[in-house]
Amino acid sequence: TPPADPAARARIAAWQFEDAVGDRMVKEYPSDSAAREAYCSLVRAEKLYNRGLIVLIALSATELPHWCAIGPDLFAAVRPQEQCTIPGVGQEQVLLSNVPYMPPGWGILVELLVMLVILRKVYLEWRLQTKHFAPLNIQYVNLRFSKVVLVLVLLEVIDCVAFALYRPPFRLAFLSKTGYLFLLPGVQGMLACFSAVIMEFISIAAFLVGTIVFFAWISLLTFQDDTDLYRGKPVNKGLDTFSNAIDTMFVSGTTDSFLQRFLPTYTVYRSSGFLWLAFLVVVHVLLLSLVLDTLVSAYTTFSEHQEHHAFQEKLHGVSIAFNTLLGHRAPHGDNGGCGGHGEKDGQGHEHGEGHGHSEGHCGHGMDAEDSEGPLLFLSKDAFVSFSREYGHMPRNSAITDSMACDVFDVADREQANAISLKEFLSACRLLQYNLFNTRKYSPLQQLCPALWCSDGFQWFKEQVDGEAKRFDAFMNCVLLFNFSLVIVETVYDLHNWPETPLLENLELIFSLVYVAEVASRLGVYSWPQYWALGSNRFDLVTTILLLVSSVLESVDSEEQQEEAASKAHHQGIGGTKDTSGGVVSRYMNILRLMRLFRMLKQIKRLKSVQFMFNTVIKLVLGSQHILMTLGCVVFFFTSLSVQLWGGILYESNPKLEETEWKESKWYALNFNDFLMAFGSWFVSLLSEYLPEFTEAISMASNISGSWLIFPLFYIFGVMIVFELVMAFTIEMFVQLSNKRVEEEKHGPRPFKPLVLLERCFFEKGIGFHYQLLGKDEFEEED
Repeated sequence: TPPADPAARARIAAWQFEDAVGDRMVKEYPSDSAAREAYCSLVRAEKLYNRGLIVLIALSATELPHWCAIGPDLFAAVRPQEQCTIPGVGQEQVLLSNVPYMPPGWGILVELLVMLVILRKVYLEWRLQTKHFAPLNIQYVNLRFSKVVLVLVLLEVIDCVAFALYRPPFRLAFLSKTGYLFLLPGVQGMLACFSAVIMEFISIAAFLVGTIVFFAWISLLTFQDDTDLYRGKPVNKGLDTFSNAIDTMFVSGTTDSFLQRFLPTYTVYRSSGFLWLAFLVVVHVLLLSLVLDTLVSAYTTFSEHQEHHAFQEKLHGVSIAFNTLLGHRAPHGDNGGCGGHGEKDGQGHEHGEGHGHSEGHCGHGMDAEDSEGPLLFLSKDAFVSFSREYGHMPRNSAITDSMACDVFDVADREQANAISLKEFLSACRLLQYNLFNTRKYSPLQQLCPALWCSDGFQWFKEQVDGEAKRFDAFMNCVLLFNFSLVIVETVYDLHNWPETPLLENLELIFSLVYVAEVASRLGVYSWPQYWALGSNRFDLVTTILLLVSSVLESVDSEEQQEEAASKAHHQGIGGTKDTSGGVVSRYMNILRLMRLFRMLKQIKRLKSVQFMFNTVIKLVLGSQHILMTLGCVVFFFTSLSVQLWGGILYESNPKLEETEWKESKWYALNFNDFLMAFGSWFVSLLSEYLPEFTEAISMASNISGSWLIFPLFYIFGVMIVFELVMAFTIEMFVQLSNKRVEEEKHGPRPFKPLVLLERCFFEKGIGFHYQLLGKDEFEEED
């Protein structure tokens, strides 16, 4: 039962709504303010914890590889050219990423500091659960994960101490870092999804493996004793032993390298083409596609079910928060109250229709009372208190009381000074936005009223702020003319023609015109109003860059003239030729590209471009969990490979003779440090499977069987996670395309309360701005 104190009810309701959005609802919440403060402290600690994980990842990318020599002074500056050496090998063959490495001592201190942040988060989780939720017999925090984190921290502490004392060539801290990443809630959700679909994947994958083994056995029996040669090499290379035959069949069945594997036998024995044709059709065309299709289908079915269930739970959470604010026990399992609205009187009571059973999107828990009783309504004061408490939470943006009143007014469709449950849902959707208003017009309105009210200034204000936006049209013409100038300059640069003084002066003139544009807008709008729009921020930054580019180009031109005169003087008196050029000239081509940024503003006006921009943004927001999981997988394999294979792949390594890695000159694709290894794994991810790495590691590594890491990466990183990323991208794009087609047929479906709120501030002459914080969790309710 909700507490009697309205402030406590608002506090609990805000907590319930935030947990509903975050899929973390529980049946009961503590009513004391200390529990709420403990929760807010935990949220702040989680933010710091996430930043600490980013620091650990950055530390992994900048730490000295452990195969390099580490001196007695852990805090001494790192010299990779002296410490990362291979006996008897020139330093030019030891290819590193050339990023500055952090001294190991400072790295250990950073790790220990981050571990303190992690321990603080674990302590706050334990305190919140044991002190505030355990007495209610509610599990709000899973302390099993906290115990796992403690084990990981202990492992990392032991590793840091052992490294500081004994300098071992192999460290285990990367296991703790990987564990922290895999315990993130988003990654845990994806792992739960994988565990739900993995059995369907294994069933068809086992059939794929069996087929590969069968064809490997057939090919071994056929070519094992063959002694013919193909271009000086045995025709049965890769088919002479059972293990080699399995490797050949695996590579040929999963990658595009089957041609070079089957070409020798096909050239000498044309009839073998029937065997390879059957293999490629069964494995490469049918089974491999079937494995991926099975995985994608299972994931899509599971994710759709989870999304529908989560949406229903969110609606139920809103119903619970609504009833908590009213001081009523929330109903469970009732599907009503989302139907039409009757008429409300001044006290918020409703007459007529609207309290029957409702079907459709509303789901369970959207009824404020039993279906046979009257609907209840929430007062403005209660909603303002709720909004204030919700805005105080660390994850949310602050909401002023005046903005909360405005949100309430637009949600209250019948202006009865009370809102129903469905109207409360609309108001809660608005609270997911960062809503703020600004003073719209320039201080000139108060400082110089005579100038502001003059006919000339009002005419100019109408050009800038009017519906026609004639000032924008004028600047568009200027942009097009500037774009033509950029094309002309590019032609001059490609042909090494000297630019005319007119072109050089026009560059500076255009930059000053863009500065005047910014000043003109600031003459009409206030600075907060101007800066609140992303397009204006974009314009201001590019304008500054363009002005700096033009000024630097003018300075560089003068330097080049002085340099040419100096060269002529030295050559005339027999001096040496000065080959140094102007430093600024090296960056002029890059700075010239800044001019093209202004054209992006006009490109964004095209509907197709807007669709692509919105698609990319929604893809990034929607796929952040699965991309995070992919990043965790790549991080683990990257860190492990540096530990195992750092310093063994280089050009003159005799063990790599006649390997495809060396013949292809893949010297830069190695595992000498974190960033180099990351590049190698990223290439493997996009190429699905690279047998060149497997062969090189099997020949160069002293660790027997370490080459098996590449097939494991192919299975977990490519076939499962990366394929799901692509499947998600395709599915999301299809959904957005279908939505776009529907909007073109029937018109867009804007969120009406947001439109009303924007119109309300427009009529008052106040600037109104909003930004969706993450994802609109209740968009489906439309």
